[in-house]
Amino acid sequence: MNLYDIAKRDIADITSNPNEWGAELTFTGPNGETAVINGLKTNIGLKVDYEGNMVNSKKTHVAFSESKLIVLGYPTRIGGEVNLGNHKVSLADSSGKVTNWTIRQWFPDETIDLISCILSIDGNV
Repeated sequence: MNLYDIAKRDIADITSNPNEWGAELTFTGPNGETAVINGLKTNIGLKVDYEGNMVNSKKTHVAFSESKLIVLGYPTRIGGEVNLGNHKVSLADSSGKVTNWTIRQWFPDETIDLISCILSIDGNV
């Protein structure tokens, strides 16, 4: 096992462990595919507007090991490239309230098998 394999294993362990950092993420694909995995989530209530002012605005992103979705048969790629356009993610916040989000941007790190996604509530960019 080389260092890349160890890093991939560690990232998968850290992000998917529900007793540590992992949180349940429910994915829904554009064709109705679904998968439930654990991953990292961040919900913050701060945004900077175009004039440099801080405003109260919910921002959420998730990060997860792509391999966790692949083993469930969930589609993450089109033409060999990660493409999560029109995919949705449902997750609970710290109060337990579940919100449905749309993946707006995705940033795959194919070296360590980690995809980070910026989410928004439908209708908000």
